[in-house]
Amino acid sequence: MAAVLAERWQDVLVEAPETAKNIVEELRRRGLGRAALVTNDVIEADALPPHPAIDGLAGMLFDLIGGEQAVPAPLRDILRPVVLVETLDVAIAAWRSRPENGARIVT
Repeated sequence: MAAVLAERWQDVLVEAPETAKNIVEELRRRGLGRAALVTNDVIEADALPPHPAIDGLAGMLFDLIGGEQAVPAPLRDILRPVVLVETLDVAIAAWRSRPENGARIVT
């Protein structure tokens, strides 16, 4: 959740998901912490189509934590476009399946 709720001004803009994967792997290897990495997509949270079934894709975080009933109003727009996946490779596959929708993908 911390990666999702971090201040957006700290996000690092990258050109491709593979670049993000390389950065995350280097941070892990060196024990340097976390980073929020995003591509230059516009997020229209209410218009996000569902992702196709991909092994390792858990689903939309907003729905997994209870949706409208469980998420306080100020956090809804932040959490709606978040897709939860198991690994960085699944994150890239999810992004490649719908690169146009601008969802935030977290592991």
